[in-house]
Amino acid sequence: MFALADKYLIKGLLALSRAYFSEAVAKENDMNILSQHAKQVYDLEFESSKCLRKILIQSFIKRIARPAAKIDMPQSLDRLMAEVPEFARDMAMAYIRQPCLACARKEQNSPLQMAVAKKRRISENP
Repeated sequence: MFALADKYLIKGLLALSRAYFSEAVAKENDMNILSQHAKQVYDLEFESSKCLRKILIQSFIKRIARPAAKIDMPQSLDRLMAEVPEFARDMAMAYIRQPCLACARKEQNSPLQMAVAKKRRISENP
């Protein structure tokens, strides 16, 4: 559906297919099926498929953060990254652009960050 919408420049259909794809990826629990989706998306040749790539990358990042996913995730990702190098590049760039959420939370609670926040509150409310 996405390929047809892109080919005939039907923006409403692009948005609808993007929403359906996002929902399907979010609901999918089988890493093998998700990896197959990733291979198919990265095989698409048109520019607008980048939004599908972003949906996949964000889904994989969320899954990596889940403790239960750590069991089969390394092997699945290793295989997928070997087969689709562009996926590996996009994953790396996503981590560079979006810092680790757990690390950011730790930094917010550091003594330095707490002191900065306190000083900011004092200066805002004299």
